[in-house]
Amino acid sequence: MFDRSGIRSASKSGQERQPLNRDDEGQGSNEEPHLTAKVANPTEIGKIAYKIRSKPATLYLIRARPIIAEMERFWDLLNDGTIETQEPDGREIISSMRRAVMKGGGVEWHETCYCSPPLRHERATVYDQFFADMEIRPLVSTTALEGESFWHYLEYRKREKDNGHKDDTISVTRYVPVRIF
Repeated sequence: MFDRSGIRSASKSGQERQPLNRDDEGQGSNEEPHLTAKVANPTEIGKIAYKIRSKPATLYLIRARPIIAEMERFWDLLNDGTIETQEPDGREIISSMRRAVMKGGGVEWHETCYCSPPLRHERATVYDQFFADMEIRPLVSTTALEGESFWHYLEYRKREKDNGHKDDTISVTRYVPVRIF
């Protein structure tokens, strides 16, 4: 047979040989009862699925004032996976913040929510820590938001802070190269 030097037999190592399934637990026999499961009525399952699917999603326009002292921590949470892995709304929060714009000292974004009241879970877990004076209005359809990207603002602010700039000034402007012909 094959010589497998790395594998020793139980008899050569002085160990007692034991069956893989000790005490014959779980071994099939005609005397043992089979496992059974109760299956729900398919019509009941359909009713539950209908209730879940019939809960309407609403699109909202949110306007809020960022709490400047907390923006660095917000940026870190947005990028380290903490918010993204939050269920059920983490990915929606990330997407919303990527679409958000700075406008008139505040932030505006669209967000889809199933809660009543609107953004209940999002506010309790994230938004109320980083935004004040939130205004939430339902929308019929998505509208184009105009303003400086909030995501880029947070990114720029974090980079400036890491480069040793003071935190007491707020600037939403960025250097944009201009070509003169």
